[in-house]
Amino acid sequence: MRLPPKPHPRLQSKPWLSPERKGVTIVAGFRTHEGVVLCADTQETVSNLSKRNVSKLIFHPQNVHLMRERPGYLATAFCGAGDGPFLDMLVGEAWKAAQNATGLDDACAEITKTIEETYRKYGQIYQPGYCPTAELIFGIVGGIRG
Repeated sequence: MRLPPKPHPRLQSKPWLSPERKGVTIVAGFRTHEGVVLCADTQETVSNLSKRNVSKLIFHPQNVHLMRERPGYLATAFCGAGDGPFLDMLVGEAWKAAQNATGLDDACAEITKTIEETYRKYGQIYQPGYCPTAELIFGIVGGIRG
């Protein structure tokens, strides 16, 4: 009786697991000729112990469908990845700053400036390498304010 040949050692696959597995968030933004499309997954990892479903897409104001009829309205959508509470705080501060804008370009500039300043401020509180991470994509829609 003849046995089949053993597989070549290079062809054998070994499962590889990272020693430290990190959560993955899927966030995407697309600019089209009709506007901006933002999307994100809904699974959040809590303290590397459990997972839950939450919306990672945040709208301000929440009743944006009512705002479109008003002149000078402004609405934003944010989605992001990183430390959940830190992201919520960044989004809240960014929305407050955007409300003082006089146009869409101004609103974008205010949001970007606020995110950078807030991150810089909180980055000084933490020890090097321990500041929460945040990656954000945002879209803005609205009429120009007078």
